[in-house]
Amino acid sequence: MKISKTSYTQITKKFLVALLFFSLGINAWSQNNIDPNKVEREKKIKALEAESFVLMFFQEGYHAALGYRFGDFRIRASVAAMKGTDVEVNMFSNGESNFERYFDDISAGVFFDYFLWKNLHVYTFIDTQNWLIVNKENGQEKNMRTIDTGLGIGYQFFIGRKERLYIQPSFHTYVRGKKETTVGGGKYSIPQLDPVLSFRIGFRFKTFK
Repeated sequence: MKISKTSYTQITKKFLVALLFFSLGINAWSQNNIDPNKVEREKKIKALEAESFVLMFFQEGYHAALGYRFGDFRIRASVAAMKGTDVEVNMFSNGESNFERYFDDISAGVFFDYFLWKNLHVYTFIDTQNWLIVNKENGQEKNMRTIDTGLGIGYQFFIGRKERLYIQPSFHTYVRGKKETTVGGGKYSIPQLDPVLSFRIGFRFKTFK
């Protein structure tokens, strides 16, 4: 069952706002319990991390990513799908009114992170997205694949002194070339910019010395 655009927008906003305040509270607590040698250790860290944008599992989809952190750099690979939510209408834009657009199997990407300060990082990425485009007037469907890139910023909020479990809010924008297709007799043009706000839950399950 597909969640309506209006309800999804409301649910997403409430979910993200609640997580943001929770993350800020956790970060404030951790700052009062910080190890004085932590910053120096972060410059030398080598770790394996797994994370997920868990909201996708509630939208008839999935998301999983595996990353390797080495010093100020990290590389991540991810796969995702989200068939239960029309991303053509989201909290940032209205999109094409006569069409619906869904993440279809399989969208995959590689992310390259650089840590500017503590756990604050900027990143770039390249994604191959497989979209399902639906003409709302007649229900006709068609797949479209795009190659996307872009820039983003995020922060890892670790929970606990062992710094294993973390919450990672981030914001990035997909950038793609102009692309059109005909679906059910109507012409569809995919947006060239797709801003995305996400909260990933991750776990650092291996640290290398």
